[in-house]
Amino acid sequence: ALLNYYMRMAKSAGIPMEWEVSMPVSADVSNIDLCGIIGNILENAIYACERIDERKRFIDLTIRGGADNSLYIVASNSFDGNVRMSGGNYLSTNKHGTGLGLRSILETAEKYGGTARFSHNAAEFHTDVLLKIRPGE
Repeated sequence: ALLNYYMRMAKSAGIPMEWEVSMPVSADVSNIDLCGIIGNILENAIYACERIDERKRFIDLTIRGGADNSLYIVASNSFDGNVRMSGGNYLSTNKHGTGLGLRSILETAEKYGGTARFSHNAAEFHTDVLLKIRPGE
């Protein structure tokens, strides 16, 4: 439901969105935590894409379980190349935003013994999240 919600938002904003989702049928990850990570990634991506020419917009999302009991969430999106950073951390560029989304993703990844990394180049923002999971019952 969450992915469909953001797919509709992206479509209405003229943002092509591609996704590949291959999740373990059951994994020891809270639905709230997983939705928080994915929701923050996609909300940030849509916000960023809306600020550039419609012809340059895109969002790519891959969610895949690994044989090593890991869950990988990888996203890329276009953006205007403007970032605000302090101490190596990204700050919000939304004047109404709190800037807590990326920090929330990182804290949730660490909760599951994983990592979250964010990077950018002149036209793309990248998010790479790794969660260590145990197969659910």
